[in-house]
Parts: sequence; structure tokens; C-alpha cells
Amino acid sequence: MGKVPRGEKGERMKKLSIIIVLIALVGAAGWAQSGDTFGNGKWLHNGWIAAQKLHNGNGTLVFDSVVEGAEYMGYVIGVKMAMEEETHRLVTIPTTVTNGQIFAVVGSYVNAHPEQWDQRADIIVEMALTSRWPYGN
Repeated sequence: MGKVPRGEKGERMKKLSIIIVLIALVGAAGWAQSGDTFGNGKWLHNGWIAAQKLHNGNGTLVFDSVVEGAEYMGYVIGVKMAMEEETHRLVTIPTTVTNGQIFAVVGSYVNAHPEQWDQRADIIVEMALTSRWPYGN
């Protein structure tokens, strides 16, 4: 990779910062309108429904579905990555497993356990992934 001139690098960073702020604001508006608590099981469930609309092309694709679906996918992958850290590995997910399969495992678990929707989303994702791919398998 070649060196980027100092002024050009600064402009790219400024644009990237603006994009990140806009994504955060749009995401905040999306979950605030849904009436769910960000990061609980109900929020995770609604994100899974939105992600399915995006992935399968079912339903009307609206902007809120895009935001909710993207939040769900990013959140699940973030928790998965944290669970795979060498210092505190909690799962052993085969390298052949796709992100789509991971989203489906978590989504199926959430759908099957509505009694857990008041719990933190990260705990639910951990339970879903460890039930499917426990550490050491």
C-alpha cells in the first residue's frame, strides 16, 4: 500500500467519522421507534425478523428493516467474535459455518425462547451459540 498524502488522509478520516455518526443516529432512531429496549431479547427477536426480510427478500423492504436487520447481524457477529477470543473461548464454531447459519441458529433460539426476551441480548446469543457449538467440539 502506498502512502496517502497527509491532507487526503485527513479528509478520508473526516468522511469516515461523518458516516459512522450518521449510521449511529439512524440506528438509534430505528430502535427508539420500535419501543423495544436496545440489547434485550425482544430487540434481538425483531432484528432477526428484519434480517430475514433482508436475506430472503420476503415482505416489503423498508428502511427500518434495513437498520434493524443490520444491527442484528452486526450484534450477533460481534458477540460471536468475543466468544471466540483465545483468552476466554466459549464456543468452537467450525470454519465451514457461514454467518447466515450463525444468524439462523441465534434467530431460531430466540424464537423458541420468548420467556428469555427480557434478558440481555448478549446472554441470549451466548446461550444460542453454546447450545449449538459448545467449546471443545
